Amino acid sequence: MLKFDFFIQVHLTERCNLRCKHCYQENQTSELSLEEWKKFFVYCKELIGEWQAQYDIEIPLLIKLTGGEPFLREDFFDIVEFLNENDIEPYILTNGTLIDENMIAKLKELKFNGFQISIEGNKITHDGIRGEGTFTKVKEAVRLLRRENFKVFLKTTISRLNYKNLDDLIDIAKDWKVDGLGFSRLVPIGKGSVLQDNMLSSSELKDFYLNLKSKNIASFDLLVEDPLGVSVLDSEFKDKVNTVGGCSAGFSSITVMSDGTIVPCRRMPIPLGNILTDDLREIWSDNEILLSLRVKNVYKNGCNNCLYWNICRGCRAIAYSLSKERDGWLDKDPQCFLTESLIEYKTKEGGDKGEERV
Repeated sequence: MLKFDFFIQVHLTERCNLRCKHCYQENQTSELSLEEWKKFFVYCKELIGEWQAQYDIEIPLLIKLTGGEPFLREDFFDIVEFLNENDIEPYILTNGTLIDENMIAKLKELKFNGFQISIEGNKITHDGIRGEGTFTKVKEAVRLLRRENFKVFLKTTISRLNYKNLDDLIDIAKDWKVDGLGFSRLVPIGKGSVLQDNMLSSSELKDFYLNLKSKNIASFDLLVEDPLGVSVLDSEFKDKVNTVGGCSAGFSSITVMSDGTIVPCRRMPIPLGNILTDDLREIWSDNEILLSLRVKNVYKNGCNNCLYWNICRGCRAIAYSLSKERDGWLDKDPQCFLTESLIEYKTKEGGDKGEERV
């Protein structure tokens, strides 16, 4: 049976105990009650079951719980306990600063798919972005989680604020004995909109990933969600043009905000509906924005002709955040280093055969 990875990212709260420089949050919003979340999780499990039966494919249900800072939900452990009772082990996205011995004692009683903890570089860089003293707290959180054999993955948002910390990040991942280190790009929305000038250029981004690839890391996994990063790091990338991968928005994930609002991606804040009033099944199947994300020829400025559209599509959130187009989510990823050299085009003689520029 074929397997299709799909995840639902759930923002339990917009409250946070930090004020990071690149934060994508803008406003605090209301929060669904415990009972409303329970009802939604039951619905999700039933929906995935229907899809598996209908399409004869395996779809492991992955629920990612985050915020804000998810541990600020007073009923966080009740939510996880309910998920466990329904055979769901959630993946937690956290800044790590609230994890201490008391919390570890509670976490040990429950089952988790893993913990993703944000790290921005060495101590000076991390504290400069996330606040004084946060690096030490994160280090202790990782130590406690690894002591109890929880899977721990570090995640870095790369920009000109920290991209020169790559060697430090690799050393940290090794020293802390984590399971993996991942990278995503700065998306200039929310508080982070003032950092647009700190976004890497396309050449800087490519050089960063080439440098990362040259490290030949074997002691932990590299978890790069950025499709442009995958294009450099995956030696078989060019052989996968007929498969589906790349940006998950509209393809393999959906996000639900703390008030129930459904969006394609947390960093692409386009309301599609609300789980309190709308059917997620219908939104996933019929929403015009999600449908457009799945159609190659409606993309713009090179993405619509790229050989690797199926397995890339760039970052739709970054395209949307910087585009001046009304439907900016379909615009070219401004940091793309692929479309200038890897696009299909008609020959001068007017033939239809696509050729690859090199």
